[in-house]
Order: sequence, then structure tokens, then C-alpha cells
Amino acid sequence: MEFQEIKKDLFSMPEEYCLAHCISADAKMGLELLYSFGKDSSLPEIGCGLDKLQWEKVKEIIMKEFKDTPIQITVCRL
Repeated sequence: MEFQEIKKDLFSMPEEYCLAHCISADAKMGLELLYSFGKDSSLPEIGCGLDKLQWEKVKEIIMKEFKDTPIQITVCRL
């Protein structure tokens, strides 16, 4: 997995990126969906707005669940 965090509007990402805006509690459903849409995905700091989760913990889960996959995840924040 390639993982990066950038300062950019999520909706201005190139068309080849799959935009993800939510994820299941165990991140498994997200993995299946990302595979079905392609290997380049962008998402916001999911779960850290209204749900008030800590980004570092969410990031840790994402890194663990997607570490052995060929996808690229780009996290966008304004």
C-alpha cells in the first residue's frame, strides 16, 4: 500500500481516484469496495468529524488493514 496525506480538496482529485467517505467498523467492507473500484483512492479523515474519532487511531487501523494491498490511499484535508 502507498499512503499519503495532503492538503487538498477531496473533490478536486483526478477522475481515476475512487472517493471514499465512510468505512465499516473493522475496515473489511472498505477493503472490498476499494478493490472493486480500482487501486487509487482518496478519502477525508474519516470518522474524525461528527464521530469525533482521533485521526491517529483511525490512520493506524487503515494502515493495518490495507498494508498488504496494491492500492494507493491519499487522505485529503483542507
